[in-house]
Amino acid sequence: MPFLCGPSTYKNDISHSPKDIQRLDALCHNDSAVDPVVGLGKMIEIDDVGHLELTGVTDDGSKVMSVVQNKRNVAQKSLDPYLTWKIPETWSLEDAATVPLAYATAYHGMVQAADLSSCESVLVNAGHTTIGQAAIALALQIGSTVFTTVAESDHKDFLIKRFPQV
Repeated sequence: MPFLCGPSTYKNDISHSPKDIQRLDALCHNDSAVDPVVGLGKMIEIDDVGHLELTGVTDDGSKVMSVVQNKRNVAQKSLDPYLTWKIPETWSLEDAATVPLAYATAYHGMVQAADLSSCESVLVNAGHTTIGQAAIALALQIGSTVFTTVAESDHKDFLIKRFPQV
């Protein structure tokens, strides 16, 4: 799973006017956040899941990742420029589809709402989850001291390998 790394002052390089994805060479979405009743035989319908992460190629050839509402004909709607980012050249569309929602959630909570700084400590609950990993990566990038909780020893081993500084 890829992680965003870079300066905490990252400025989105997508212009702040709506982007249309009218032609998609590829469209990938991350379906990891599914309704738990799906396992009970219920099919996910349009609007059942609040948001989707998707990747695609815009008309101008830019590879982008975005967070969108789960609506019919997602590809024909304008993408929110504040929730759309260019995909690094080395990432596949499939890998990039796993990043936007976790990082947007972690960034909003830690940077925008809490104004986390390098002189603070942060406790990330369930650090092995996608949002937990994003929160750890952002907090470390900011320079904060990070503590995390895990449910199982294999989660601990994974996090120690992924984030040796924790």
